[in-house]
Parts: sequence; C-alpha cells; structure tokens
Amino acid sequence: MVKDLQSGPLERTEDIVLSPVPTALLSVGWGVTTYELLHSPDDFYGGQIGNEKIQPYADHLHLGYGLHMVGFCWKRWHPASYRRLPYGARLVFLAGNMVQWDDMYQHLYLQQHDGFDVKAGKAGNIEESPLHLLYVWAEQPERTGDCKLMLDLFRAGNLTLSAGFFQGLAAETSYRILDFARPRSAIHLKGIIGVGIIDGEVKRLGVEQVITGVSFNIYPTRWCSLEVGSGLRLYRDNPRLKETVPVFYGIQFGPPPRR
Repeated sequence: MVKDLQSGPLERTEDIVLSPVPTALLSVGWGVTTYELLHSPDDFYGGQIGNEKIQPYADHLHLGYGLHMVGFCWKRWHPASYRRLPYGARLVFLAGNMVQWDDMYQHLYLQQHDGFDVKAGKAGNIEESPLHLLYVWAEQPERTGDCKLMLDLFRAGNLTLSAGFFQGLAAETSYRILDFARPRSAIHLKGIIGVGIIDGEVKRLGVEQVITGVSFNIYPTRWCSLEVGSGLRLYRDNPRLKETVPVFYGIQFGPPPRR
C-alpha cells in the first residue's frame, strides 16, 4: 500500500505541483504579496492586534513558500533521497503550495475588500482565510480534548518524528519498543511537545506543554494506525490543562514498522 501510494497518485501529484511552472507562479505571488504587506501594513492588521505584536516573518505566506521551495529543490536536485522520505514529509512539502495560496487569497483578495484600515480607525472587520481560521481554532486555550492526530515526517530505525494536533499544534517523538505481527501493532514510548499562544505582556507562540508516555498503535491499513495512550505531563503553561496524567487517542498517519 505504501509503495503504491508513493509510486502512484502521490508521485503524479508531486510531478505536477513541484514543477517549474507552479513554482514560478508561487514565486511571483510571494513577491507581490510581500510587497503589499510591506507597502500597506495598515490594511493588514497593522503592527499590533490588542497586546499581540504582529511579526511579518511569521506570516504563513512565507511558511508555505518555504515548504514548497524545499520540496521543489530537494526533488529536483536529489531525487533519490527525496523518494526515500516518508510520505508524511512529502505531503507536508506538497501542502506548502496550498498554504501559500490560502495566504495570498487572504491578503490579496479578502483583505483588499474588508474596509479594514488602522489609520481610518479600523473601519470594517478584518477577513481571515480558511487556513488562518483553522489555525486560530487550533490554538485556542480551551482546546483540552483527548483527540490526537499525527503525521509521521521522518523515521530513523525505531525512532519517528511526527507533527500534528493534540490540544493545539504539537510535535512528537516516538520510539518503538515492541511490535506484533497479528494483529499488526506496536507499543511506543512517546514524547509530545505542545505549542500554543502564551499570554503575557505580548502574546507569543511558545511551548505550552511537555508530555512523556506510552501508546499502543494498531495498523488497520498500511498507511495509518489507530492509537491509544497515556502519559505524564511534565510541564504546562495553560491553566486549563489540569490533568497530570493525560489520556490520548486518535489516528497516526504513517506506515507500520518494518519487520
């Protein structure tokens, strides 16, 4: 299944998206949008929202363009090593295209017609793109549920690095300590770092929690697993995360361990 995914629709999509023409369009779009952001900052938030200082370099325009360019250059200049990447990492590079288009839609269309202007007393309501709204939702401090969604990015032996969502944006290291053939399943040691918007004199994106624990993953398919686990919260910077021993369950996208 994994081989079919990588040599079939995934690679065909990569051949289209990570090619010179889309890359040239994204490069022009990145330049035009960056110019607009620098030329008319009062139409795009201004310098600050409440007590949150706006950092121009943190705009997801640059994140999307950067991801796309890394994927484009890696695939073009080192195709053999690129094909050996876990498909989770390759999907992230492909997603860069969508992330940038979403931000260009926000800045070049939505926010050109919303009537927002800092100098004019912030008339109108500033419009936000779908991905921006999803990010704002994911970073709300009230997100204290137990659901977890992770995408495997890199694997070296028994160690896997993943990224996704658990009570906010999160990164995860997973070390396989035991696996079973029937049903295909594995036990992992987990380390989870959650990222959130930290309140203070100036709002900032920072580490919100650190969890260490263990999980059981069962693989109904060759590209994802169902996971349930628990751990010990070693650090938290969100008073709503009250459980010292959190439980988590969800889906992890990534192939099973090789036997």
